[in-house]
Amino acid sequence: MKKTKNKLNILYVVYNNFQSNSAIHVHNFANAMAELGNECIVAVPDHKESVQELSGNGLLYSPAEYEDIIKGKVIFKNKSNPDIVHIWTPREITRAFFLEIKKRFKKSLYIIHLEDNEEQILHKQINKT
Repeated sequence: MKKTKNKLNILYVVYNNFQSNSAIHVHNFANAMAELGNECIVAVPDHKESVQELSGNGLLYSPAEYEDIIKGKVIFKNKSNPDIVHIWTPREITRAFFLEIKKRFKKSLYIIHLEDNEEQILHKQINKT
């Protein structure tokens, strides 16, 4: 893959640790973006060491826990904030984390990944078709 001219700082936010199904997808996205020359951090609520489950496929990003990000313990090598925060699914745990970081990362672009057809699920739950 070609390297990008302007390296991006990308923070991926996963709703569970690296043993979750979605973590496999995020792992591959983060590795692909890192191969292009971007710096990636993948934040999970806890047990960042569970990344060992996926590291056999190569690990080109830094694993972190939410609390480390909130406290500023994990930063990008260039000491800048993330250019992009990619939140993997709109769940309560990721929403709460977003509320913690949004003031600090005001200029970041936020992307919410809709894993399922969230709008259709909501409509069905409130009996609106």
